[in-house]
Amino acid sequence: MNLATEVAKLDPDVVERLRPLLRDHPLIVVGYRGMEASVMTDLLFDQCDYTNGFNKGIFWCDMKRNISEPLSPMTQRLADAIGSNFNRVPIDGFDHLLRVDLYDQLVAAKVPPKALGPVIGPIELPPDMQVFDDGAYGDLDERLLFSRLQQYAKKHSEPSPDRFDAKWVEDIAAAKKLIQQDADADTPPAPTLAGWLMFAKQPTTTLPHAAVKLTVKGPEGWLLAAFGGDVDLVGTDTEGEFVVERNVGGTLWNQLNVLIEITALLNAPFVLKESKSRDVTPYHPQALKEMIVNALVHRDYNVAQPIQIIMMPTQIETISPGGLTEEVAAKTGGEEIESLIRGGSRGELKGYRNPVISGLFYGSSEMDRKGSGLSDMFQKTVDNNGEVHFGPTEGNTSFRVVIFARPEAVDEITRTAVADQSETVRFTTNLAEFVSIPDRIWHASTTAKSVHGLKRAAEDLPVPPGYVQDGRFFTFYDLTRLTSDLVTPFDVDDVEELTIQELFEQGNGLNILRKLLHDSVDEHLRAIGLVVDEDRRRAHFSRGEEPNRKITYQGRVKRATRTIVKARTKRDSDDVLYYEHKSFSYSIMAFGVDWGLFINPGYVFTRDGRSRYLGRERINILSTKRAARDFNPSVMHDVSFWMACLSEEAEGVFALRTEHGNELAEYAPAILLNSAFPGIAFNSSVFDGGRSIDDELDTSLSEVDLELEDLAAEDDDDYEELHDADDNEVDHDADDESEDRQ
Repeated sequence: MNLATEVAKLDPDVVERLRPLLRDHPLIVVGYRGMEASVMTDLLFDQCDYTNGFNKGIFWCDMKRNISEPLSPMTQRLADAIGSNFNRVPIDGFDHLLRVDLYDQLVAAKVPPKALGPVIGPIELPPDMQVFDDGAYGDLDERLLFSRLQQYAKKHSEPSPDRFDAKWVEDIAAAKKLIQQDADADTPPAPTLAGWLMFAKQPTTTLPHAAVKLTVKGPEGWLLAAFGGDVDLVGTDTEGEFVVERNVGGTLWNQLNVLIEITALLNAPFVLKESKSRDVTPYHPQALKEMIVNALVHRDYNVAQPIQIIMMPTQIETISPGGLTEEVAAKTGGEEIESLIRGGSRGELKGYRNPVISGLFYGSSEMDRKGSGLSDMFQKTVDNNGEVHFGPTEGNTSFRVVIFARPEAVDEITRTAVADQSETVRFTTNLAEFVSIPDRIWHASTTAKSVHGLKRAAEDLPVPPGYVQDGRFFTFYDLTRLTSDLVTPFDVDDVEELTIQELFEQGNGLNILRKLLHDSVDEHLRAIGLVVDEDRRRAHFSRGEEPNRKITYQGRVKRATRTIVKARTKRDSDDVLYYEHKSFSYSIMAFGVDWGLFINPGYVFTRDGRSRYLGRERINILSTKRAARDFNPSVMHDVSFWMACLSEEAEGVFALRTEHGNELAEYAPAILLNSAFPGIAFNSSVFDGGRSIDDELDTSLSEVDLELEDLAAEDDDDYEELHDADDNEVDHDADDESEDRQ
């Protein structure tokens, strides 16, 4: 075809055959300016939606001397349409690209030539795309899968459902090589190595080496300032040096979160005394993140060794199993990768041992595909007046990175900088992030005034947790399915569904959502064995067989033991007078479109070690005084302890549980929280005088203990009198209405 009318459009059959290639593979364009309308329109621009914006990438090669000149109008139109997926690549010429940049590098890497012809045998998949034989699809966290895949889809403008869809999750997980589907529809899919590492509920149980061995060495004061008083310090052969060790496991997402938090604790800012004082940190936070991400994403998971991270006041070192891949080694042309990075090389040295893991980390904005993480790490460290060295170890068996702290941060001789740690405050919020909440609710009419009244009227018919207001029953449970599957007190034709936005447009929508979230948290607390005081939004453990009860849990750095119930005896005998419980109060808080669970550690006092509270108003004042003695970091340890209990030591995201025996659990929503607390560090002298009141508080606490004993004794007398009298009849409906108002 050569007439203008013939070449104005491409043959639709040709385009249809090429479309899957464009969708599933990167496209490299060499020797073409983009001036021909049929190719640029029919084959490229019109395929933007079908290829999800060419999310595998278009790499448009252009001569180095022309790289600063404008693209052709049609090429620029394509680049604007697909955004960051369009990459303009400078080359020395077509021949140079093929001969020097590609062929000569393959020869230097001693890659054996392959004869052209039919493929003999299957192509070997990258390690993280291969099936993980020791795992099953049922062991994956589908809700976490949905959350991450939805996040990925939104970043790439791909379609995704608004709420959890198991079929969509399975299909997209298969497309992203997180699972492998069998041709037999009755055979469940199998997770790949990438799917297992990122989404298994307990990935390191069957793959123990896929973890990080963290070692922190330094002087006692430095370690205590970062981790608090309950950290175990083990002495070393060096005088004055101590060590803290921890194995960081869980999903790769959790490992990243934990390691970033710990490095933040050890990267406290200090005041740099110059002509104008300013706050600096020993290490650039972004450089530390790039170092950690590089270790997690690019390590060889077939090597049965964990990543090693060694942190000291002067340097932070990572040793990741697996050296340079053959692809990257070939691109270096025999030169050291550090020398090339220092010389300005960036994206051209990219290479992925684990392309699936890299893709998901990129899709979650945890890494940058366009540039090089090593380049960013180098540049950020240099900008922070630090130094960094990196490269494969001898034999290319692992990859080592060492970032050195700013010299001022550790120079005790020249005193170039004065570290004013008394003004440095590291804050970690006691606010757990809701990663996923229901995006809609269901409601139906009722004549009951409260949920309790509704359940009594329903007798044996099922009623899910919910809230009654203005003649309507609101719930997170799928009433449409529930009323279709079971006989309920609700009219199936009366059930309506509201999105959260539609709920907010109603008069009391915000409070309804908050009430339903509170109820879900209450049920989760009961499910994990806590005593819940719903009126005060407070929870605690009851005593066990022994008067004092202790719990061992995974703290921020080590396993720790905490006394959660303590028996208090009379002054003149061993008789138990009352019990002191570690407790926490909680509330749901909204921050724009985000939600959090506020956790406030405290104390409750009971007569029986369970739920018979010393319930006088005076007790609330004494409980506040008792908690006032707990300064940071002990408060942070309390918050960490309660999060370990809430999450059942889950590493990363966890789901709220339904109570054992909840027969409607299959209709319950998926509500996910993050077990990691966000934090921030900055300088402040506001709290300088805080510890000056220690002596006053110690005296006050002695008075509190004496007053609690007296109140417990009075409460005991009142309790005996109450049980000698006849029981009073209780108006339950009035109680229900009072509770709803409360």
